[in-house]
Amino acid sequence: MNKSSKELLIKAVEINPEDVIAHGNLGNMYFNEERYEDAIEAYQKVIQINPEQVAAYNNLGNAYAKQERYEDAIETYEKAIQINPEEIAIYCNLGDAYSEKERYEEAIEVYQKVIQINPEQVAAYNNLGNAYAKQERYEDAIEAYQKVIQINPEETAAYNNLGNAYSERERYEEAIETYEKAIQINPEQVAAYNNLGNAYAKQERYKDAIETYEKAIQINPEQVAAYNNLINAYNRTLQNQVKKKPFGFFRKLFNILRK
Repeated sequence: MNKSSKELLIKAVEINPEDVIAHGNLGNMYFNEERYEDAIEAYQKVIQINPEQVAAYNNLGNAYAKQERYEDAIETYEKAIQINPEEIAIYCNLGDAYSEKERYEEAIEVYQKVIQINPEQVAAYNNLGNAYAKQERYEDAIEAYQKVIQINPEETAAYNNLGNAYSERERYEEAIETYEKAIQINPEQVAAYNNLGNAYAKQERYKDAIETYEKAIQINPEQVAAYNNLINAYNRTLQNQVKKKPFGFFRKLFNILRK
């Protein structure tokens, strides 16, 4: 928002302090500028003028969440739901706030409520899977992520999450297939390459792991995790060479050092 627009908005509030729309827009402006305290004050003013303003409660909760004031956010989202029990976006935000506070059972209940309202809500299934995974309920997580993919076969995040759940259950072949699918959809997805490398490493397929980590680094040279995993894979390869052919390995190493 440019300077003149800001000035007009502030002026509108000064002229009519009871203008709900102006206060709401002012709050949105502050929110977008990451001035969350000012945004909170503006949204609270909207609610003071009109206590039934659902959007203001939702936006206020979002501003609290940005400040990591999750208990305040939860209380605010719950108030919004009391006013409008069918507003999916608010349930999603509430579930996320519960998850941030590690209140996973409550988060699961909320995401299930979203799915009950709209069985095609991809984000709710994905977040439900994440909450299950946090509780180490990996089979439930797998089922949730599979539902995401069933609804939207192009949802790469769900493939990555599904692969992680498979890996936690030591179902590495399924994990590899899933990560490869994520990469097929989005060849620039660094996390999928890194996780694919980890699955290869778990199977002691270190050559494949090394190639995969190198690909992740090629896409994003700042990917620290991939560097660490690459070093570990090289180390394991080295250890295996020493174990299998110790004399041949040290002879080769000696010849290299002589050059």
